[in-house]
Amino acid sequence: MREFKILIVEDEEVTAEILGQYATRVGPEIKFDWCWNGLEALACAEKVRPDLILMDYMMPKIDGLEVVQRIRREDFAKAAYIAVVSAYVNEKKQEEFKEAGADEVMLKPVSYEQLKEVIQRAKNKQKKAKKA
Repeated sequence: MREFKILIVEDEEVTAEILGQYATRVGPEIKFDWCWNGLEALACAEKVRPDLILMDYMMPKIDGLEVVQRIRREDFAKAAYIAVVSAYVNEKKQEEFKEAGADEVMLKPVSYEQLKEVIQRAKNKQKKAKKA
């Protein structure tokens, strides 16, 4: 089974740990990396080449919206599934994230079942990208 890479971009360590634990419960092929600010996320995404990016909105250095915009401009990230996970996203901000290239926006706290469904949608996007 092919490794499925997740990049968690989250400045709250406890939240990042919970997301990582949930992700690895989904399957043995799941591997994750964590970075704690938007600036670090840009370099980490290029290095890791994740299949799924779980992006917080309010972070140090660069906020999640700008990170999504900048990552989507990169060839290595065009097929990555980006799910914004934040407690501070209103309808207007959700629309801005979608326009920037996020695949979906979720409100915290995220349950194991929600994350499992996001991982499945991300896997489906990867399959479609490989066929294209």
